[in-house]
Amino acid sequence: MKRLIALSLVAGLLSSSLAIAEELLFPEESPVISLKLSKGWEAKSKSGFLYSGPADDEDYFVEFSELEATPDDGEAVMKEAKDSIADSYRKVVYGETQKANFDDLGVVILDATGEDDDGKVSMNTLLVVNEAQNKVVMLLRVATPESAPKHADENRALVNSFRTAKAEEEVTTGLVAYTAKVRKQSFASDVLFNDLINGETGIGAADKFFFPDAEVRKVTEIKVEVPYNNKETGVEHWTVQHDGKGSSTYILKLNPDGHGGTTWSIAQKP
Repeated sequence: MKRLIALSLVAGLLSSSLAIAEELLFPEESPVISLKLSKGWEAKSKSGFLYSGPADDEDYFVEFSELEATPDDGEAVMKEAKDSIADSYRKVVYGETQKANFDDLGVVILDATGEDDDGKVSMNTLLVVNEAQNKVVMLLRVATPESAPKHADENRALVNSFRTAKAEEEVTTGLVAYTAKVRKQSFASDVLFNDLINGETGIGAADKFFFPDAEVRKVTEIKVEVPYNNKETGVEHWTVQHDGKGSSTYILKLNPDGHGGTTWSIAQKP
């Protein structure tokens, strides 16, 4: 199975190994669903995809991806899903389409058979619809005809574990909102971070100067170029989103003042 071979080849390059039998969120950056893997399953993420399967069976795996098509265009969702499968498998024959619900998620189920370079494969595709977020996650389970029934109970447990991912609570303390996850990305102390958010010369004030018409501002990401340790200059890139749409990135330089305090400068990134 060429997908399994590819998965083995990239295993050493995957960005992170994920815990087993614990709740996972997918996608990691902006979760749409939560899920739990069966004991003995491995999971790795790369480039926005989540790959998982039994550690002792190379002929069975599942792949999670977020589709670009949205639930309000069912034909586009189905086309994107089938096109994705057609990119890797030949002679694909689909069974009857089924629908189900898990928690408050809608699920469209497609069973299919096909072939790759190593022979016949059994496929089970789930299109998991999160109406609240207007997003669709695709689960593609691929196995040899012999391996598929061996892990039917594990796969069923995986599907039954699907839940709507809980949105991370935002903190709004002044001009700019942020989440706890984003807060942890900065090396600034809590006091300094608050000053950077709400101070007269902070991010909020700077963004209001450049984008006076924006009504809602939210720091969506902080990338650290040089960690700040209160001894040497630190550099961080803060991205501020406006009204849930466009965004602007600012370069913050944090400078120790020699007396235990910090001064900073803010420049809009070109």
